[in-house]
Amino acid sequence: MVEVVRDLEARRQIQDVLTRLSRGIDRLDRELMISCYHPDAIDHHGSYEGSAVGFADWVLERHAGKIEQCMHFLGQINLDIDGDTAVSELHVIVFYRLNKDGVDHDMMAPGRYLDRFERREGEWKIVERVTLHEKDRIDPVVFKMQGPFVDLLPKGRRDKEDPSYAFFNGN
Repeated sequence: MVEVVRDLEARRQIQDVLTRLSRGIDRLDRELMISCYHPDAIDHHGSYEGSAVGFADWVLERHAGKIEQCMHFLGQINLDIDGDTAVSELHVIVFYRLNKDGVDHDMMAPGRYLDRFERREGEWKIVERVTLHEKDRIDPVVFKMQGPFVDLLPKGRRDKEDPSYAFFNGN
């Protein structure tokens, strides 16, 4: 029974890391992104390869003024835990709103994240991430919903002013 509980807790913590990292990218929260990696971790992310701190800075620079919205949808997770190490394969679809030559475009990018995790001092974090690109699709935005219903909804933001931070006590 102890092994089952330990396995379930490891899975919960690993899934939490995966969720927090996606949230950190979507909200452009540098500290949240970095908190998901051990200090010596490496991220292989296409045109970026390097440390977690470098990855967070790369995301901030890449998205600044170019990507208006970003939203990760996390799918199934294949997870193999072996003591204090684990590997996972996470299916993901990322949606972007970006401006290209003065025209808004929506991009959909399905892919997978391959992660190596280690539990150090009781805490699971990523030690290596490999991003796999499956395909993408970019479409010009030809219609934007408007009207009283949509106009009155709170708007999501890509910073700590996003309404979700108030729900999570600033985190």
